[in-house]
Amino acid sequence: MILIKLLRDVQRRYDKEYIDRFNKLKEIVTIHNREKPYLEIRKLLEEFIEDWDDIQIILDAHYVGNLSKNIILITGDYNHIVPNKKLICTHTSLVDVKGLGDYRAKSII
Repeated sequence: MILIKLLRDVQRRYDKEYIDRFNKLKEIVTIHNREKPYLEIRKLLEEFIEDWDDIQIILDAHYVGNLSKNIILITGDYNHIVPNKKLICTHTSLVDVKGLGDYRAKSII
């Protein structure tokens, strides 16, 4: 019985922390659901990017770029997205594409 009570208490604290963190995240992050398929851009991207998920990420970023200005896509995809950044920026609203490695801490030594 004591163990069950302890586990329930842990679960309640976990649930509360989850809700608190999620609510804080909602305060600082704006979620956008892309409503347009951008078929012409998608077809163009399919010519040089083989990964469907990568294309969806680019289209989502393009959608946000149409709502805001100076959107830079930061990605860890060095296989499909970073090598094609010029083509991506030419055909989307993105102003730049950068790899995560561009933000590594510089060595002091």
